[in-house]
Amino acid sequence: MKAYLTVEKIMGILQISRTTAYGLISSRRLKSYKVGRLVRIREIDLKHFIEGKPSRKNKK
Repeated sequence: MKAYLTVEKIMGILQISRTTAYGLISSRRLKSYKVGRLVRIREIDLKHFIEGKPSRKNKK
């Protein structure tokens, strides 16, 4: 099973604000998934973001 992280968890890991976290998501620099009204980020996508690897763009 793939591990998914909340925006709050990402904020803690990256030490960024909520505004910055959602900015990264809305600009598609950090790949995310919507589960109903919730936003989740896969651990592997966060790892790629931290390493500077390009991620695939979100599909809308």
